[in-house]
Amino acid sequence: AFIALGRACYFAGDLGGCLDAAVAAADAARPAQSAELLGEAALAVEASWDPAVNAAARRLCDEALGALGGTGPLALRARLLAQRSHLAYYDGDHGHTESLSAAALGLAREAGDDHALVDALHARKEACPGPAGLDERIGLATEMLAVAQRINRPRTAMWGELWRIDALVESGKLAEAAEELPALRAAVERVGGPVSPWHADRTAACVAQAQGRFSDAVQLGRRAFDRMLPYEPSPARGAYMSLHAALARHVELAGDALEFVHHRAEPVPRFRTLAPITRAFLLLRAGLPGEAEGSFREAGPVDTWVLPAFFTLPGYVFAALVAADLGRHDDLAVVLERLAPFRGAHAAGEGVSYAGPVDLVLGRGAAALGDADRAVADLSTAAGQAERAGARAFLAEAQHHLAAALVARGEPGDSDRARATALEADRSARALGMTAYTRRTAALVARLGDLGSPVTLSPREVEVARLVAEGLTNRQIGERLVISERTAQNHVQHILTKLGFSARSQIAAWMSTRMSNPADGGRAQNS
Repeated sequence: AFIALGRACYFAGDLGGCLDAAVAAADAARPAQSAELLGEAALAVEASWDPAVNAAARRLCDEALGALGGTGPLALRARLLAQRSHLAYYDGDHGHTESLSAAALGLAREAGDDHALVDALHARKEACPGPAGLDERIGLATEMLAVAQRINRPRTAMWGELWRIDALVESGKLAEAAEELPALRAAVERVGGPVSPWHADRTAACVAQAQGRFSDAVQLGRRAFDRMLPYEPSPARGAYMSLHAALARHVELAGDALEFVHHRAEPVPRFRTLAPITRAFLLLRAGLPGEAEGSFREAGPVDTWVLPAFFTLPGYVFAALVAADLGRHDDLAVVLERLAPFRGAHAAGEGVSYAGPVDLVLGRGAAALGDADRAVADLSTAAGQAERAGARAFLAEAQHHLAAALVARGEPGDSDRARATALEADRSARALGMTAYTRRTAALVARLGDLGSPVTLSPREVEVARLVAEGLTNRQIGERLVISERTAQNHVQHILTKLGFSARSQIAAWMSTRMSNPADGGRAQNS
């Protein structure tokens, strides 16, 4: 009875009641000296975002596995190993997740028990994150859907569909991912309960954000947040914040996004590095570079970072963008080095948000570090990847930065290519409603419209631009020029607008090129 109560509490979203029932079931099993009952009691509670629940579940699971030894029923041992693997995953212990999930899957297949196989497949999926595990996750999704057909279990079908969609997004196949959403909705409707619709909404929001359907993404994301908040606040807030951070790449902050900028909830342990990085990005988009700098520092030195397995690439993407905009070039170089092995991949956060082609951020980072050739190559590649993926906003982003990189490089033919690319970026940004880009794309197009008419910076703007090129923050520029930090920020924004740029890193690259070009005579104001 306690076991049945625990499962009922879990599906109702009552984790505390679920744990209480599991503990009561274990207390009843011990006097009977029944290892199997103890195992079933341990399985009544599942891994969650609550560390206290997980700690209790771990004790129950370890006790049951110890009581069974190596002689208990294969299916029960497989399910307990899968449970223990889930708990290791939530602890951020990838090594144990890998070994435990492999053992669970082997026992489940040996037992020929579909219900044990479902648990083991779920555990194994958590053991293969990122691009390296993509092919295996696709296979696991296919196997999960086959099991769902055999046992007619809608929850199993839901997970199979979720994994398939996540894998398609991460493969850059956004149209195919969108086509799978109705099957996911159908499975969710059969599951019922308060939590399963959250999975459907947050996944649909992710696909909409990836495709540049911003209004749909906001609406779906808000509905998902409202559904999940009463039951599991941490994943509700985390997923919603991640979605808004991804949207902030292309649209101006408003409403809920601005609330996240000022909200400082304590993140769950495995998100303690990612949360301040994400918040720093939002603060930058809100025009608060000083606070963004402070939030970024909270993440600690790069070599101490521990990012969640399924959010490692998005975490490094946001870190690179923040480091570039803040002029933290040493940090940027390290982050780009960590991203480099993933050229050709798409950064996605497990059905929560899509961060575009990795090459796009590598290109933007190269531009920030003054490597115009590398920037042009990477951004050209990224534009092709985004177009093939159907990621229209990321295509426009890549085109805009490519045009700026071509201007900064200034080789024969670059100006004509930059003009055509900038025009396409501007058209797309306007059509999609990319409010974070439209003013910048228009300014770049205007600048490229008549290269014979020089962009003129005022003497003070030239001073500020040179200090930006030296890597100074707005506060440091204010101290050097004896002006307020706000005035320095205003000067930087005016320079960005005049030059058609979107980040101070582009000012630095532009100044570096002009100062080293004898034909310019070092006169940035006449470029």
